[in-house]
Amino acid sequence: MANPICDRRITIMRLVTDLLHHAHRWWFPELKFSKAVAMTVIVNEIVIAEVEGKPYTVARLARRFQVTRPNMTTRIRYLVRKGLLTRDGQRIEFNHAAVQTAQAEESLKLAMQIVMLANDTITKKID
Repeated sequence: MANPICDRRITIMRLVTDLLHHAHRWWFPELKFSKAVAMTVIVNEIVIAEVEGKPYTVARLARRFQVTRPNMTTRIRYLVRKGLLTRDGQRIEFNHAAVQTAQAEESLKLAMQIVMLANDTITKKID
């Protein structure tokens, strides 16, 4: 008999990994997976901070990610060129227009399917 607690943990691990691979395929296919993961997490952090009213600066992001400011500046420049972020002086913001495209909608639908499949799997293992 399988261990339902372990099975749920594995499902969550798969969910996180699947979502990161999804972000890599849809948003950063030109990067190696590890760099795409870093870019995904940076964008996510910026969006969350913006929603919470605590926008990031390069210095604060560099501290959060434990990298140098020049390293973070390079990553931010890439994300600005890609159209995912904007800069207003020191302040870094998410470019909401980036997710108002057909591609972004399709990406969101697929990400939601990944989440719903994981939810279905976890729910079956609880019952």
